[in-house]
Amino acid sequence: EFLIKSGFDSKLLLNSSQRELVRELSQFKQRITEGDLSLIYFSGHGLQDDKFNYVVCSDSNVEIIEDIKYNCVSVDDFVLDKGEDNLHIIILDACRNNPFHDGRKSIKFGLHKILAPQGTIIAFSTSPNSTSIEKKDDRNGVFTKHLLRNMAKPNIPVELVFKYTRNDVMSE
Repeated sequence: EFLIKSGFDSKLLLNSSQRELVRELSQFKQRITEGDLSLIYFSGHGLQDDKFNYVVCSDSNVEIIEDIKYNCVSVDDFVLDKGEDNLHIIILDACRNNPFHDGRKSIKFGLHKILAPQGTIIAFSTSPNSTSIEKKDDRNGVFTKHLLRNMAKPNIPVELVFKYTRNDVMSE
């Protein structure tokens, strides 16, 4: 809703399957042209396997560690490598606890830091290797609630939107 009101050509995917998300990401990347401002917002579950981040789709069946790379979508697939004049924003409100309660150390809490290519801003709902805060009665998670409020402020550079959001989350 906010993105459409802000002039973005937006597509909403709810509870998408792995196949649907991969297809939509591919089509999204093909539509990006030189000088575009693009944004991907993902809210849902995420996993970190060794050094890689994944998002969990509605049909992701993860029972063992080896399932992750075959049944989830790599966050690397969200990254664009298009032209120096583009700005690509990736917002990941996606963290969860280790689903494997057997002490495996290759799965860590939350998502880990990503080195963004030039022209890319990646915002996480929490610090690396941490889980995000969710409140049962809130429509959105704490991060998204503050992000939406800060994005609605006029004439604020995107870097400050994320800085103010971080400060608000930490305060709450």
